[in-house]
Amino acid sequence: MDESRLETRNRIFICLSSKDRQLIVESIMYHIANYGFAIWYDRHKMLLGDKRNYKNFIEGIVKTKYAIVIISKNSIESTCVEEEMVYLKRQYKLKGITIFPIFYNLSSKEIPPKYQWLTKLVYKELNDKSGTLLTCNHIITKILSDELNECKYQTLNELLVYIQSNNLDQFIIKILQAYLEISGENHNARISILYSIYSYLSTTAPVIDIFPQHYWKGFERIFSYTKLNLETDLRETLILEIQIIILLNKLFIERPL
Repeated sequence: MDESRLETRNRIFICLSSKDRQLIVESIMYHIANYGFAIWYDRHKMLLGDKRNYKNFIEGIVKTKYAIVIISKNSIESTCVEEEMVYLKRQYKLKGITIFPIFYNLSSKEIPPKYQWLTKLVYKELNDKSGTLLTCNHIITKILSDELNECKYQTLNELLVYIQSNNLDQFIIKILQAYLEISGENHNARISILYSIYSYLSTTAPVIDIFPQHYWKGFERIFSYTKLNLETDLRETLILEIQIIILLNKLFIERPL
């Protein structure tokens, strides 16, 4: 299925200059897609000489809850970016979209007046040496946290009490207890236990078949870091913890196993 057309409330619109595609855009898209989020990025499929399809990008903005806006020297001069920003700003004022500004090789003071409103949002400044992973992790955490806010139980402690009081699943009870006893600084151990919970859920319920990818795909990505003995941090542990809380809410509260 064309990922950019997936009907999902958490699809991410990307506003950018095509001249930045190799410099920063592909890296951001790679990290976001690896967490299972659908991306609306019309221009990466347009061929040289194609006419601009206004209907597509307007539809993408209106139907998308989140947007990443990359402001660079190239995008400042881009007519396409300027056109998209008109609609993005309109949706933002209507509280219909959350925008993540990224200033690429620019400081906030260098942003032109027409885009200065972006400096009032939570923005990131990136350059050729800073990389995009930490910024993408920040974006993913915010999106997942928004969804977590809609869940009945928003902490693992609350879920543990609920599962215990209803005697729902002894394995989940034991492994949650083990997880909550581990030091918060031991990220690799925490990630391994969260991955074990995900693995168990995926064998007892068709997690991959019934839930969107952003509920579970992060486990496959981040657990691979521990297998390679790569350093992990609080943000990555938090992403998996939120995903587990969402999955447990969906499976035990909203649609009991």
